[in-house]
Amino acid sequence: MAERYEDAIGPLKELLDRAKKGEHNPRTPHRLLAATYAMLDRKKEAQAHIEELLKIDPEFTIKRVTRFAAIFKNRADADRYINAHRKAGLPEEPPIPLPD
Repeated sequence: MAERYEDAIGPLKELLDRAKKGEHNPRTPHRLLAATYAMLDRKKEAQAHIEELLKIDPEFTIKRVTRFAAIFKNRADADRYINAHRKAGLPEEPPIPLPD
């Protein structure tokens, strides 16, 4: 929320490394890295993390991010948080399964 996106990358990468070691689910660091890179206009990196997030949880959408944003006290922070995920390429809706 401090908009110090460059400063956030290192700790988020460390969180992702810990997740890869099985300490917790990598969904959160991938999502937050995607949003952070999007805010830095680093689209390839943002999209790569969205792809990884959707491999882990194909149903993860902006709707879910919006629920997380409901805890923010400041509406501008919530909007920036949601829009960063949109900018990163997180889908609005889950994919529609196609018949075989």
